[in-house]
Amino acid sequence: MSFLQFQDFLKYAGVFTTGLMWAYFLTPVMIWVAPKIGMVDTPDARRIHKKTTPRSGGLAVFIAFHLAVFFAFQFFWPNFKGGLNESWWLEFLLASSVLLVVGILDDIFSLKPVIKLLGQILAATLLFTLSGKGFGTLMGMELPFVVDLALTVFWTVALINAFNLIDGLDGLCSGLAIISAVGLAGSFFIRGMHGDAMILLGLIGAVAGFLRYNFYPAKIFLGDTGSMFIGFALASMSLNTGGKSTLLVTLGMPMLVAGVPVMDTILAIWRRSMRKLIAK
Repeated sequence: MSFLQFQDFLKYAGVFTTGLMWAYFLTPVMIWVAPKIGMVDTPDARRIHKKTTPRSGGLAVFIAFHLAVFFAFQFFWPNFKGGLNESWWLEFLLASSVLLVVGILDDIFSLKPVIKLLGQILAATLLFTLSGKGFGTLMGMELPFVVDLALTVFWTVALINAFNLIDGLDGLCSGLAIISAVGLAGSFFIRGMHGDAMILLGLIGAVAGFLRYNFYPAKIFLGDTGSMFIGFALASMSLNTGGKSTLLVTLGMPMLVAGVPVMDTILAIWRRSMRKLIAK
């Protein structure tokens, strides 16, 4: 390994480690904070866990990722070039903060689904408005503004809810997020988009640091705050780098595998609900 290659390795390792360590040390803080602000998941007929569990892990992932990106631009790669540049980050930081508020409110007060959906649409629309980045073209044809906006919002909201819906078993959503992000980062390396791959390493590190506490039996959950943020981040990154097809491929097989435990969870909830109904 040459000196330049070693320098590049240190850049990638630095961003990944920054996300990893911040999430690793922030997650226990969130475990302590969650009961004080009501961000807890209480067992009932629709849930399979047996004890009250904090669901504030998404806050740790959110903070760790954005700190990793900040350090990437300031220290590890000051002359950054790529689709996921500093301008993208500032726009994404603002839009993801809107989604963060929606997630926190949902994790505390359990918002109605339509309210949560409107919050997701607002965040997706805000990001598109700030960045102007969407699908752009489809099958070689330039899309009208309204069509581009609609497709971009649909893509973003679909990914947000894909990760939100699979967050039902310990480590499942976090593990799938890491698999998807690694696949997307790998494609960036192959295509020579090294800077964009580095930003994804920040997300991988942040989720991996949290995952240490999310393995069965989970000490903390991502909550809607975290699962929605992960989907939003991957949706935005793939749009800004032309990696939509790659993300779909990397999501496909894990989603099929995840479908088995998710269906098992749904059936378990249904059986318990039916037993209570019959008992009444």
